[in-house]
Amino acid sequence: PQYNAETWGVVANLSYDFGAAELVSISSYTRQMQDYIYDLDYTPDPILAVLTRGGVYPSEVITQEFRLTSEESDRFDWIFGLYGSEIKNTFGGPNPVFISIGGGEPIPGNDSEQKLTDLAAFGTANLYFGNFTLGGGLRIQRSEYHADVKTASLVPVEPVQSIDNDDTVVLPKLSLSYETTGGTLLYGSISNGYEPGRATVTTFPVFTYDAETLWAYELGAKGRAFGSLFFDVAAFYNQYEDRQFETRSFVDGLQLERIDNIGESDAYGFEAGIDWMVNDRLTLKSGLSYINAEWGDATFGLDDTSTPNEDDVVLVSLDGQDVPNTPEWMFNFGATYVQPLPNGLQLELHADTSYESETRWAITETPNNYTPAYWVTGARIGFGPEDGRWELSLRAENIFDEGYYTEFYPNFFGSPPDCTELCHLGAPGQPRSYYVSLSADF
Repeated sequence: PQYNAETWGVVANLSYDFGAAELVSISSYTRQMQDYIYDLDYTPDPILAVLTRGGVYPSEVITQEFRLTSEESDRFDWIFGLYGSEIKNTFGGPNPVFISIGGGEPIPGNDSEQKLTDLAAFGTANLYFGNFTLGGGLRIQRSEYHADVKTASLVPVEPVQSIDNDDTVVLPKLSLSYETTGGTLLYGSISNGYEPGRATVTTFPVFTYDAETLWAYELGAKGRAFGSLFFDVAAFYNQYEDRQFETRSFVDGLQLERIDNIGESDAYGFEAGIDWMVNDRLTLKSGLSYINAEWGDATFGLDDTSTPNEDDVVLVSLDGQDVPNTPEWMFNFGATYVQPLPNGLQLELHADTSYESETRWAITETPNNYTPAYWVTGARIGFGPEDGRWELSLRAENIFDEGYYTEFYPNFFGSPPDCTELCHLGAPGQPRSYYVSLSADF
């Protein structure tokens, strides 16, 4: 595989203080050109895709935000603003995607142009009374998506298929917090989230998918328990509707990706963290999280193997099943010890470990659908002056060379009993590795 990318951009941040309020303008333009070659089927067969997204039609992102912020007050403050962005992505055009199958003559691959425009007006305000703070916010957003598709999955789209997927939403947020006399902050919030709908332009037939929405509820507390021990804990409940989910499939030597609206899902759990400076030399940090994520009224289409027509699908209910890529438990712990040395130098010793419970990967029940839980442990030694002007360090990652996956697609190349080996597609995690670094401040 080969990958080359060139990115450049410019950001302008301007502000003017009126006294009672400050006006801020943030403008940005980013342009990226990419060229890469990769293996489509992950086998020894010479099936390659050569993607060129440079030249005349690079990827471009333009953003503009105006924000008016009130002066600080112990009674009432607010922020109002306007936001706009335009994102352009092109696959093909004058620099088409080429696919070579079996070492043969390259043929045109995906060819499409996409543009997503977002316009929004937003505002937040906080009202303070005693130790209570009442906060509220509102965002009105207009999203406009347009795509022109000429080729998808090596299939010419004639005539060119033009797709529009537009939506306007109102997103509210409400929060209430209370600060105790001991400095602990208790809070609760309700907010509405949104992911715009777009279209699949690389898989034939081309189709649109709807926006995903979310209602998020959270209760939490953060503060100091005693001395130099600080904590934070939060419980959450998330309700998704029209949830977007990406799946991959392998058809006729091509890797295809698509996004569908699966349906409803709920997730609830908690997160907790502790940061404790035991003394001037030893610091301990740890975190624990739990999440239970299940599908509600949700369905997914599978090929109907009972019919000879390969286009027939059967809808499978996912009600009550686990949502993929969501480990139930996660834990991390780290300790840092600093040993002073003569002449103003110091030695810093650090160790950390993290745990992740078993993970479900495929959206439907299938053999080999779960990968086991794993631990990853690392350590670091740093040497340098106490003022941090420079430091020489040695870092070891995954000391015990634990095997795990960051991505996994069970039965990607076939299912038992037809496929007996090399059936899965996965991205292995970082193996044992060592790093030496020298840093300096000047």
